[in-house]
Amino acid sequence: MDARYVHDHTDHVWTEVYSQSQGRWLHADSCENKMDTPLMYERGWGKKLNYIIAYSRDELVDVTWRYTANQNEVLKRRKKCRESWLVSTILEMNKQRQAAFPEPKRKFLEQRLVAEIAEFFRAEKHYKESENEGRNSGSLAWRLARGEMQCGSSQSYTFKLTEKEVNKKEFLVKYSPARDEYIRVSSDGEVQKGWQTGVKEVKDVIRKHETDWKTVYLARCEGTSIGEISWQVDWSETRLTCKSILIVFQHSTFENGSVSWQLCTGDKCYMGNKDGVLELKGEDLNDSPVQLELSAKLADGKGDCSWQHAQLFRQLDSATEQFPLLIHINFL
Repeated sequence: MDARYVHDHTDHVWTEVYSQSQGRWLHADSCENKMDTPLMYERGWGKKLNYIIAYSRDELVDVTWRYTANQNEVLKRRKKCRESWLVSTILEMNKQRQAAFPEPKRKFLEQRLVAEIAEFFRAEKHYKESENEGRNSGSLAWRLARGEMQCGSSQSYTFKLTEKEVNKKEFLVKYSPARDEYIRVSSDGEVQKGWQTGVKEVKDVIRKHETDWKTVYLARCEGTSIGEISWQVDWSETRLTCKSILIVFQHSTFENGSVSWQLCTGDKCYMGNKDGVLELKGEDLNDSPVQLELSAKLADGKGDCSWQHAQLFRQLDSATEQFPLLIHINFL
């Protein structure tokens, strides 16, 4: 496979490999164990990118635009030289480098380069969930000092009943970390992608994918002592009365890690249990609540990996039909 070195002028290096089947260059960072996540430096690490140059024995290419979704902001930081000078200089260097190549090879490289440049500016880019993670390589103190430890945060979101759910007198949502999707069964299977899209509040929580163990879960951010997360459902804008609530909230702990979770409906709060199942009905709901909030706190653990010793929704990454978080409400 064709491969080339990539140098980020703000201080990192990685590799690109050319995929014949996809007809494009793929980002490959062996330090981070990441493949085809080019926006992670800008998104997850928070880097202020400027110049990123790829080179091999065949060519040099300014690949900066593969690694940003904010081209205008990056352009403002590129002050080392004129853009026209950079383009003409790279073209001249490639001309010299390829001077002894056979004509068919020069033509192939030219056509591949044109396709690559077109790819840079073809469409609006969207961040993947895997590009939200902070830097893993290097000591924790070093990464914290550099501000490259992106940790979970979200815009506040509250589930409110749709017209279909009001008519059905039912709300049912479930989440799978393997899919990283919420499926709103009671609203004809409506899907929300990304664990953060359904969260009311979150502090120092990330989604972790262990590729070696083939598992995925939510956990505290590395280097933090406590992680907190909550979900909220609100039906105050309807005339419905809550009949029953069923919560499934699966969690795992290792060493002395701890997960404490609770369900609050108005002024009443109920502590979760080790089984991760809680059901309310009858007298539990006689005050006619109009919303619920499910919250969890992740804490404790031992050693450098303490942040991994309290986990929510741990499952195999292939278990896409299992949903370790479920909120089911029936109404009158």
